[in-house]
Amino acid sequence: MSELPFTNGFPANIMKGHGRTHVVFLFLCWSEYVDQRPDRIELVQAAKTFVGKLKHTFKITDYAEQIQQTYDFHNHSTQYALKSFFLTYKGFKWLGVDNQMIPQNHGDKSLFRNPMLFNNQNREKFHDYDGLLNEKKLNWIEDNYKDRDIHAMLMIAHEQKEEIENILRELKSEEYFKAIVKSSFAEWGEKKINPKGEAIGPLEFRENLSNELDEKEIWKIVSYKEPILNAIAGSSSYGSFMVFRKLEVNTKHFEQMVEDLAREIAKETKADKAYVHDLAQAFYMGRFKDGTPVIKSDTPSALPEVLANSFRYEDSANLQDFKCPVSAHIRAANPRLHSNQYATSIIRRGIPYQHIQVDANGEGQVVKGIFFISYQKDITSLTNILASMKANRDAIAYRPFVGKQEVCEMPTNWGKDKRTSLHIGGNDLTIFRGGESFFVPSTVFLEQLADAPILL
Repeated sequence: MSELPFTNGFPANIMKGHGRTHVVFLFLCWSEYVDQRPDRIELVQAAKTFVGKLKHTFKITDYAEQIQQTYDFHNHSTQYALKSFFLTYKGFKWLGVDNQMIPQNHGDKSLFRNPMLFNNQNREKFHDYDGLLNEKKLNWIEDNYKDRDIHAMLMIAHEQKEEIENILRELKSEEYFKAIVKSSFAEWGEKKINPKGEAIGPLEFRENLSNELDEKEIWKIVSYKEPILNAIAGSSSYGSFMVFRKLEVNTKHFEQMVEDLAREIAKETKADKAYVHDLAQAFYMGRFKDGTPVIKSDTPSALPEVLANSFRYEDSANLQDFKCPVSAHIRAANPRLHSNQYATSIIRRGIPYQHIQVDANGEGQVVKGIFFISYQKDITSLTNILASMKANRDAIAYRPFVGKQEVCEMPTNWGKDKRTSLHIGGNDLTIFRGGESFFVPSTVFLEQLADAPILL
């Protein structure tokens, strides 16, 4: 195995995605105002018992175990549940953990200390909209994420949804769970694949291509050295910050945007319908659906050298803009450092979701979206990306004010100085429905938290 310290309880689903078809995110809200309760010591001790049982009873998965599970699945068809546990800053404080043992975001400390929806200024850093959230946009946030303290979250992934449901029923029946969990809610995701068996998002583009880095590169992006007390001399353990954002996607709106741009491309190129439609999609996303970067080709290509990631945009400014517009999603979402130096700063492990929503007339409507999940050693890395998306008017995620700011320039002939001005996403292409910031601890750190003295 790698020389990097993955064997010391490092969390699963970070270095490599879990690969399962089904996943549930169970958000846990513990009893409120613990410091005002006469039984607070007993209550917190019950919570520490819960944390202590996560490794040995509930069997939280670490990365070394994930590697073994993957081997067993491919060689023996053995199916396992992969389980992860996450804590918010309020979750750490609720447990009476000493401040020295609580992970601290190195950049903007409020990004972890305060809940994601704590105030307008904090919310503004995590959503895609230009400017502070107004009352209408606040109404888009689902009730589950409003006016409640989320203390922890469990992620359970398995090939069979029924297995996850069985695990949830058993967990909720445990006395150590019932002793502290006041309320909980679940978000269900399901992996989607194309005919080639490749993972795709709600708009049917290949997913996670920017995560195809080697272990050492990923480690530099995600590893956070945990403030372990009483550690064995010379040993260290690592966890990571994780941000969960629920984004609803209006697929019909996207197709209308594509049709509008395809019409302009057809006028300029006189090309066939399939070509202009695929190219219009690629101009908006920055890639074709098969993953081909539009900066490298004006048609989908299966050639490895073409499919390779291309985030540097090192050609002359004019040439690259005519091939991949600044507002293309993957270009806007990958900020450059000085001198065009590119640096990946998060690892994404998102998964699509889909459900039927019944309207006032009793008619069902399919709602699609993605649980955007990022791992990073500093949450500021993600908020910098979101700021870049706003600054570059990301055609997929940018939420402009009404008026001229909704317009961006798009090429109409690949590689040539031919452009048109079109309205981009607007307020209903992707909608921020809620989320939270977490720390995912190593199993070593979990055991330390369970044994640490209670400070209330």
